[in-house]
Amino acid sequence: TGHLVLSTLHTNDAASTPLRLMDMGVPRYMVGGSLQAVLAQRLVRVICESCSTPYAPTPAERTWLRPELGDFAEQAQLFHGKGCPHCNGTGYRGRTGVYELLEMTRAVTDAANHPDPAHFLKVAHGEMAGETLRRHGVQLAVQGRTTIAEAMRISNQLED
Repeated sequence: TGHLVLSTLHTNDAASTPLRLMDMGVPRYMVGGSLQAVLAQRLVRVICESCSTPYAPTPAERTWLRPELGDFAEQAQLFHGKGCPHCNGTGYRGRTGVYELLEMTRAVTDAANHPDPAHFLKVAHGEMAGETLRRHGVQLAVQGRTTIAEAMRISNQLED
């Protein structure tokens, strides 16, 4: 008792982690009673500051942005790197993290004891209030820190 344990586990997102533990044989009551939080993370490439250039999103990019940005997707300005000597022509220089956090609130803990995985996911996503890897990736793209292609790449990992 009283031990803080940090571990890694390969899952698609924070909400699926407790289910993965159950699939591995950890009893439901232990998952609900032992976890405090789950942090999911991905790395995205950062646009090179030396060659960052604004552009208007394509229709396909606007469509992809709309669930996160609503009507703002029509006016959104995105950025990409053109390539320069600073980034060896790639348009990127460095990486940054994209995160989502699932806190094991009372509602999530109770849902972990429910036999239906769909019920658990519904409660977990509700508690996360839309603060997902995808949303964080979109925020970084709109801020000009990464490209929409990078945000889509980490999101597509979730949908595969």
